[in-house]
Amino acid sequence: MNRRTCVTALAATGLVSLVSACAPMLPGSSGSADDVLGKAAADPDLSSFVAAVTASGLSDRLHGTGPFTVFAPTNAAFARLPHGTLDSLMQPTNQARLAALLEHHVGRGNFPPAMLQGQALQIATLDGTSVVADGRTGLSVDRVAISAAIPASNGVILKIARVLMPKG
Repeated sequence: MNRRTCVTALAATGLVSLVSACAPMLPGSSGSADDVLGKAAADPDLSSFVAAVTASGLSDRLHGTGPFTVFAPTNAAFARLPHGTLDSLMQPTNQARLAALLEHHVGRGNFPPAMLQGQALQIATLDGTSVVADGRTGLSVDRVAISAAIPASNGVILKIARVLMPKG
C-alpha cells in the first residue's frame, strides 16, 4: 500500500468514527450516548435488549428526559427464553406485544443501587404495572438478581439475568 492510499484509508476511518460518535447529535436523530439507550448500546452484553427496543419503537421514549430505571435483560437472559420467542416478538406484527414487554422493564424514576440498599420498593413501570426492587439481601428486581448498574444522564440501567414477565 502506498503512502497516499494509507493516508486516504486513515482519513476515511477517522470520518466513519467521527460520524458514528456524532450521530446522536445530527438533525433527525434523537438521544445521546450518555442516556439510558446510548449507554445500553455501548454495552455488548445488552445488544439483544437494544435490538428489541429498536424493533418495539421505544427508542425515542428512552432517549427522552426520564428519569428511568431500566431493568435490562442481558443477551444470556434473552437466550433463556423458549426457542423462537424473541424472534417472534421481533416481527413487525408483534411490535405492540414487544413494546408492552419492554415497558415492564422500565421504571418511572431513577433508582440507583444506593437508593435501594436496605429496603424493598415497588416501582411503577411504563406499562402501568410495577416491579419490586429489593435491596434488603443483595439487590434484585422481582426476585431476579441485578448484576451491574450503569449510570446514565436520564436514569440508570440495572442489568438482569432474566426477562421479567408482567403478571396477568
